[in-house]
Amino acid sequence: MLVVGHDSPLRRGVGHELIERGYPVVVCSGPPGCALSHDDRCVLLDEVDCAVILPSHADRAIDMYLQQCARRARTAVFALQPDFELPPGSVVVGSPSAARIARVVEGLVRAGAA
Repeated sequence: MLVVGHDSPLRRGVGHELIERGYPVVVCSGPPGCALSHDDRCVLLDEVDCAVILPSHADRAIDMYLQQCARRARTAVFALQPDFELPPGSVVVGSPSAARIARVVEGLVRAGAA
C-alpha cells in the first residue's frame, strides 16, 4: 500500500492501521520531490496495489500531481473528496479517520478491487 500525503497524524495513523492489518506500507510526501512532478514514472505506483491519497490542504499545483498519482494507481482511495475529477474506479471514504480509511482499503483488497 502506498500512503500519499504530507507528514501528519492522519498519514501516520493510516500507515499504522494498514500495518496492523498485515499490509506492507510505503509512505510518500508527494511534490515537490515526487517523480511525477518531473514527468518521470513513479516506481512506487508501479509496485503497489492501492494508493491512499490524503488531502493536501495546499495549492492547485499539488492537487495536479495528486490527480496524476490517482490516475496512475491501480486503485486510488481518497480520504476526502478532492477538488479535481476522480479517475474511474476511485473510492472516496469521506472521512479523515485512519481506521475508517484502512477498513475501506481492506474491503477493497478482500473484494479483489485492490
